Amino acid sequence: MGEDEGDSKGAAARRWLESMVAKPPSQPSSSSTSRVVGDGGFFNALTLWDLRVSLTHAGRALCSFRVPRHLTDSDGNWIPGAMSTVIDLVGAAAILSEKGELRVSADMDITYLSPAKIDDEVEVDARVLGHKGRVSAVLVELRKKRNGERVALGKLWMASGRPLIKSSKL
Repeated sequence: MGEDEGDSKGAAARRWLESMVAKPPSQPSSSSTSRVVGDGGFFNALTLWDLRVSLTHAGRALCSFRVPRHLTDSDGNWIPGAMSTVIDLVGAAAILSEKGELRVSADMDITYLSPAKIDDEVEVDARVLGHKGRVSAVLVELRKKRNGERVALGKLWMASGRPLIKSSKL
């Protein structure tokens, strides 16, 4: 039994990440474009191609990812925009595994340290640093599995869109 199986928030975070990976990364038809693009289906499936969730539990999400050709530049390097999407979504899953709610990026700082190439296996390790009101801080580290070399380090501030206090006057 995985650590997240006995934890409903961790299990919800795993299901959320895996649901995005499970969507087929094919071009949506014109009749379904607004639905699929609106929920991030096409974009997320294309970017999270082959992401494997290892752990989602108590403010941590750990995944592995093999860099596919379609997410690399002409030199075979994993493109930064695709890396930032992985950092963003796995960071959100770490918060979901602790808070039980999805939060969205309010601020993202990513330091790109070394390139990952086509077919490199990368570990994505997201850890919640803390919460302050509706804002959470997450640190996401991308490392090459074969030697532990850091590829990127992402620091995210993620916020809830829900107000803390309900107001009758808006």
